[in-house]
Amino acid sequence: MGGKEIVKFFLLTVVTVHLVVFIIHLVVVIAHLAVVIVNLAVDTLHIAVVTVHLVVFIIHLVVVIAHLAVVIVNLAVDTLHIAVVTVHLVVFIIHLVVAHLAVVIVNLAVDTLHIAVV
Repeated sequence: MGGKEIVKFFLLTVVTVHLVVFIIHLVVVIAHLAVVIVNLAVDTLHIAVVTVHLVVFIIHLVVVIAHLAVVIVNLAVDTLHIAVVTVHLVVFIIHLVVAHLAVVIVNLAVDTLHIAVV
């Protein structure tokens, strides 16, 4: 082998090694790009899951607020019902007292008339 052949062989070896290193580097870059794409997909899925959880939370909050409104309305209706029953009770007691008083007055008038007649 002459000097030219050695230089050619050396250059061919260097070029081959560079080509192999380049291919390995290219594979690493492609693998890294695949990892980035997978991470992006996972992040997108995570955002979707968080969004669904947020929507479910908001729906649950609306349901809880609506339930609270129903409870408040029921409490108001119950309070109004208690007031109506109380008024009816007071009116009934007043009627009872007035009727009893009227009976007493009529009895007194009858007794007075009876005394006057006798």
